[in-house]
Amino acid sequence: MSKSPLHDDIRACLDHRGEDGASVDELLHDLQQRGSDADRATLRRALRELTRSGDAVRLDRDLYGAPGTSPGLVGRLRFVGTRYVVEVGQERIVVDESQLGEAIAGDVVNVVVSDQAGKGPSRGVVTRIVEAAPRNVFAISRRVGRFYILQSPRIDEPMLLMDERARAGGMEVRIAGRAASRRRVRTGLPLAPLIALMDAPARPERAAPAAKPGRHGKAEAPTTDAPDKISASDAYRYVRRGELNVQALLDQLAHGMGVDGEFPPEAVAQSVGLQAPALGEDDIDLTDEPLVTIDGETAMDFDDAVSARQRGREVEVLVAIADVSHYVQADSALDVEARRRGCSVYLPGRVYPMLPERLSNGLCSLVPGELRRCAWVRMRIDEQGDVTWYDVGFGVMRSRARLTYTSVQAHLDGRELVGDETVATSLASLFEAYQRLLRKRQRRGMLDLELPESVVDLADDGASVRGIVTAPRWDSHRLIEECMLATNETVADFLSSRDLPCIYRSHDEPNPDKLEQARRFVAALAGVSLPPDRGVRPIDELMELIRAVEGHPAERVANYSVLRAMQKAAYSVSTHGHFGIGATRYAHFTSPIRRYADLEVHRMLRVALEDRAADPMTLRRATMRLEESAQASNAGELRANSAERFAQRLLKARYMLDHVGEEYDVIVTGVQRFGAFVAVPEGDIEGLVHISDLGAEYMQYHEPTETLRGRSSRRVIAMGDRLRVRCQRVVLHEGRIDFVVVEAPVEVEAPVEPVESGLDEPG
Repeated sequence: MSKSPLHDDIRACLDHRGEDGASVDELLHDLQQRGSDADRATLRRALRELTRSGDAVRLDRDLYGAPGTSPGLVGRLRFVGTRYVVEVGQERIVVDESQLGEAIAGDVVNVVVSDQAGKGPSRGVVTRIVEAAPRNVFAISRRVGRFYILQSPRIDEPMLLMDERARAGGMEVRIAGRAASRRRVRTGLPLAPLIALMDAPARPERAAPAAKPGRHGKAEAPTTDAPDKISASDAYRYVRRGELNVQALLDQLAHGMGVDGEFPPEAVAQSVGLQAPALGEDDIDLTDEPLVTIDGETAMDFDDAVSARQRGREVEVLVAIADVSHYVQADSALDVEARRRGCSVYLPGRVYPMLPERLSNGLCSLVPGELRRCAWVRMRIDEQGDVTWYDVGFGVMRSRARLTYTSVQAHLDGRELVGDETVATSLASLFEAYQRLLRKRQRRGMLDLELPESVVDLADDGASVRGIVTAPRWDSHRLIEECMLATNETVADFLSSRDLPCIYRSHDEPNPDKLEQARRFVAALAGVSLPPDRGVRPIDELMELIRAVEGHPAERVANYSVLRAMQKAAYSVSTHGHFGIGATRYAHFTSPIRRYADLEVHRMLRVALEDRAADPMTLRRATMRLEESAQASNAGELRANSAERFAQRLLKARYMLDHVGEEYDVIVTGVQRFGAFVAVPEGDIEGLVHISDLGAEYMQYHEPTETLRGRSSRRVIAMGDRLRVRCQRVVLHEGRIDFVVVEAPVEVEAPVEPVESGLDEPG
């Protein structure tokens, strides 16, 4: 490529800027100082030519540097369609197979942009593997011609199995390199697919016993539009046919999906060597505060405690959070394992924790009466629900009591809770703060869906399912949720005000097409007319739809249709706000025991409180580390959500296995050509009524209205209808429940106990 004076001037400007690099605006300014008349379009074209030739590197979306200035961008490598891409935030960088090095799809990699196209995607080169996906995995094999193709939830890329013992089914394998291009077959494999060898007998091993049951996080909410690593049908292939023991079923499912029970020996050894806390020189002593934990009855790890008091017309709320960052140092064995996991995984009756039990249930857990290290946030809340003042810091605390949602709700309803009068007074102030915060969020705009949360009730020995119950949602739950939401938002604002990087929890506005589809469906269901383009905020329109179907038999179906229109919340160092809770900036801070993103935010809070100026390169390195951690947190959350969702479906099928032949009133939740999906309201148990099991009459699918219609009687089955059905069969290893209609649609309101749910988990 021919060189030009403009190229020389740009290289000189980049050399002068050094490690900090230069934005396009800064380069324009520098070039003007040199007498250049280049405009923005000419400069961008020249920068593309320089990065393509290797005479410049792209540091960020709009930032460039001299060669060797930056280690590049960090993202997760994926195999999408027919090519490899590195996902960096919302951007995708295409990587040719020849530029992969040893990386495989699933690795978090460092990529340097080599060619920045105009309208198409940029192209890049993988320079190093930041965090490797496992090379020894459990995978499902299927035969395609003379090849065996492997899929694993832990490797985002199909593989060829090269082993004379190969057969279809599940097996432990290890990746041994890449094949020559001639190995490519018509199965979606890349040109040079991974080669895997059998590493163990073709049968999944039982996972090690999991830790004791832990807390199922506060305000758990379904996540929509998550790109599953594996399909549900593949997930249930990890389950052995004929197995009925619930604990064994969960172990097999978790093991196959890459959810780990055991910790590496070095991480366990490091946790054992940690000592109980002591008050440091800069720590604040909070032991006199009436702090209490409020959790579910089965909780084992307590990572937040709360108290409050009146200050004139304002309420001062104190939130204390377990100080995990004191014990888990960055890049230690504990930290590496925690980041690899990303978060704890909660399955019915058990938890696969992010941290060893010595920390999660011991030193970091805010158990009553024990001295514990904490990060804390004080907030003063006025009558309008605004946080007028706040302070943050680290210190030590001692919980006064371990309370439950049930006991606190009883206290709010007028019963005596504890003999400690200061705790009772604190709870009254907390309730007042909760009401103020909730009113503020409702005015600001929030998504408040009514969705049932079903809980699997296991038998005492854990071998069978005793029942599926719908969990209540009380003011005691929402009190904690509002305190955690306010705390998370306050910490995000604090770090942003210090110009420090942070892992934000971002949630974009809903997809307009999906929102319009949900709007039409709910409006038709409720019999209301809501014309589009009325100048109403999307969040207000959604809440208008939700309120329109309150008390309707198909309220749950309508709420899920709205939920499916939502984008997926995710972690990133950049943020466009959080649509679901109406926040400009929002970060997860309140659950560092079970979420890695929270732990990293705690570390940045320490940096902020040390109040030392950081040079640009240090900040850039910190930002890169946080982006890597955000990627790991997203991957861990995806794995956890998939495992929890599949486990719920599997155990509901296990429960119905003991109830084949029984009849239920169900709600139609979806209609397809092959039949109707239905749900038993009590327990939210979903199954299928095949089109041949809808009655004696022949039913036809009407696509424009998404209904099934009788050929002779004109009977119509649509979403939201009620049917009387009988459980016909259960295929456990597929998580499938089949029903057959025994009566025509019935007009009976669903006895559903609604459960409040947002789109994120504040605690």
